[in-house]
Amino acid sequence: MDQRTVEGATARDKVHLWLKGLQMEDIQRGMILAKPRTINPYLIFCAILYVFEKKDGCDDSPFSAGYKIAQFRRRTINENEKVTVIMNDKVEEIKMIMFGDYACIVIQLMKQLLVSWA
Repeated sequence: MDQRTVEGATARDKVHLWLKGLQMEDIQRGMILAKPRTINPYLIFCAILYVFEKKDGCDDSPFSAGYKIAQFRRRTINENEKVTVIMNDKVEEIKMIMFGDYACIVIQLMKQLLVSWA
């Protein structure tokens, strides 16, 4: 460690912090330190996706609303989530998504998650 003081840090910078009133046991992997009211947790979000075809290594069965995503991974978490609505490119609700389709899906999270919008 070079023991220098800096004005700020960006994502993926390694920093050492001294937080008054916190014990080492209070900190867990995946926790985020942020300025108050700058990030929001979400339970529902929409994602645009392309479903690969079988030749690309995809599973051979289409899925519909109510499908539970077995391994939803986002950085340090691994959760079970559920697809609640599937819409096509014309923003019409559809029953099922097939291989090679683009779709907008609404995902319901089991726990609140911080989602950054790019």
